[in-house]
Amino acid sequence: MAFAKIVDHLDGDEVEFSDVVLPRPERSVLFTAPDERFAARGILRGDIIVVERGHQLSDGAIALLAIDGEPRLALITRTAGQLTFDDAPSDGPDVEVLGLASRVVRLLLPPLGP
Repeated sequence: MAFAKIVDHLDGDEVEFSDVVLPRPERSVLFTAPDERFAARGILRGDIIVVERGHQLSDGAIALLAIDGEPRLALITRTAGQLTFDDAPSDGPDVEVLGLASRVVRLLLPPLGP
């Protein structure tokens, strides 16, 4: 069956791709995962992470931090009633929370050439 015929058979409301991937563009930034550190959570090297500002920090969420100006993903954990970030130094450098990871976009094929 040709692709056009398959698309003709889809039912339901139309969905804008941008609304699914980036529903709040004014509060979102994109970050490319640099490694496989969060593979167990479905984030692989090269994945595009949608990071949203304005969400409440919560145990088990993944945050994008800036540590001395360098971006880094970190798992938020609750220890003794206090939220902490794994693999982030607790003293010394400035740590800024840039937002929480809300979506993962994975490219399955390389971009087409010119």
